Amino acid sequence: MDIKLSEDQVEMQRQARRFCENETPMEGYVRKMFEDERGFTDEIWAKMAEMGWTAMRIPEEYD
Repeated sequence: MDIKLSEDQVEMQRQARRFCENETPMEGYVRKMFEDERGFTDEIWAKMAEMGWTAMRIPEEYD
């Protein structure tokens, strides 16, 4: 079985990679979030919400 990502999925992957590279630098960020009870910051969550990531599983027809 040959499973490939769709063009939309590939673009989402690119966006997520760029976002993580730009917004969550590896130096200390992962450890800081691991030690944080919530595991994220309000700033990062707001940026992800702006990109529509927090509602990805909800079909557009219900938007």
